[in-house]
Amino acid sequence: MAFATVRDRYSDADIARFYEAGLWRPETFPELVDQQAEHRPDKVFVTDGTATLTYRELRDSAQRLAAGLKRMGIGSGDRVSVQIPSWAEFTQIALALNRIGAIMVPIMPIYRSDDVGYVLRDAGVRAAITCGPFRNFDYPSMYQDLRTSCPDLRDLIVARGDGVPGDWREGQRVAVDPSLYCGYCAACRAGRGNLCANWNAIGDTVSGAFAEYVAVPFQNAYPIPDGVDDQQGALIEPLSCAVHAMNLLGPVVADDVLVIGAGTMGLLLLQLLQRSGAASTTVVDRKASRLETARALGATEVAGDVSAASHGPFAVAVDATGAPPAIEAAFGSLDRGGRLLVFGVASGDAEVSLSPFRIYNDEIQIIGSMAVLNSFGEAAGLMAAGAIDTAPLLGPPARLDEFGDALARVRAGEGVKVQVAPGR
Repeated sequence: MAFATVRDRYSDADIARFYEAGLWRPETFPELVDQQAEHRPDKVFVTDGTATLTYRELRDSAQRLAAGLKRMGIGSGDRVSVQIPSWAEFTQIALALNRIGAIMVPIMPIYRSDDVGYVLRDAGVRAAITCGPFRNFDYPSMYQDLRTSCPDLRDLIVARGDGVPGDWREGQRVAVDPSLYCGYCAACRAGRGNLCANWNAIGDTVSGAFAEYVAVPFQNAYPIPDGVDDQQGALIEPLSCAVHAMNLLGPVVADDVLVIGAGTMGLLLLQLLQRSGAASTTVVDRKASRLETARALGATEVAGDVSAASHGPFAVAVDATGAPPAIEAAFGSLDRGGRLLVFGVASGDAEVSLSPFRIYNDEIQIIGSMAVLNSFGEAAGLMAAGAIDTAPLLGPPARLDEFGDALARVRAGEGVKVQVAPGR
């Protein structure tokens, strides 16, 4: 489909005259908003009687919407219809579409199914943005009914709809469960979404916190409790992985426990094991600084090698490294009837050598733990209750321009948890 351009209507001489007279300006809409957001951020840009946006709020909210649209696959040249009342959201939508190069197809709110369907088909609309039920008319239902006759229409976005809980507010601090499950595969239907056949994750298979803006499903967002600072809030996600592992492992009351690996995850697991009633906790790591941290967190014993530990054999052994030699050493340290939790992430082609006879004869249980499953809320609660000592796990956050240095520290195994705070 060919679209008319400005030069189909105006000559080059006309265009030059419009610029010279100041009727046209070279800046784009996003550039003008960005300028005003810097110079007078708290100046009101638009109000509709129920909602008001300042220049800064318009810029920031439109950037978040643009990120969400990009995540949905909407980009340059895609046609997006907009049918909403004269709400402040119209300016957010227009700015977001302009930022990503999508083409807005405005539709008057008074239009109904026949007219709207004609516009959608004629323009080849890829996504539609409308409002929730308004003035006794159900716009979302109309668009759902039109899907069958509008083959290009793939996404429907509802402004001021009923799908998002009303207690969320702009600027609210949240921790994000990165899990993205399909909801329809066998694992999802069995309540094991972390084993989803179509598994995705924010920050893994789709853009995460290293992106400038990130859009996430509202159900994946958990309010960061009062009293939990931003650095602690960033630990809720890894803590939720440790909580899931503990749920799989089961009771450890009065057990002697070995933890191999004193990185962030190993030290979080150490604290959870202690809270769960382990009789003793032995931590093994090659780095003396990490062993000092483990000792400060209450480990009964620390050692540079499993063979140097004095509390074995162990009822429970936890590998938090993903290294095959460490997994084999953890297995070898177990008492009869012991449990091995494989928590560390090994490479896909890694292999270990374990005695099947011993697994049979000693009734050894080997437990894998994959990411997060219904444990994010529990982790947030533990953090709010002060159950986790985060101070030994956190150093001063790096500035954004120190990102390269922070990455080098991680690769060198220096420190424990390295965080980047762009606003620092």
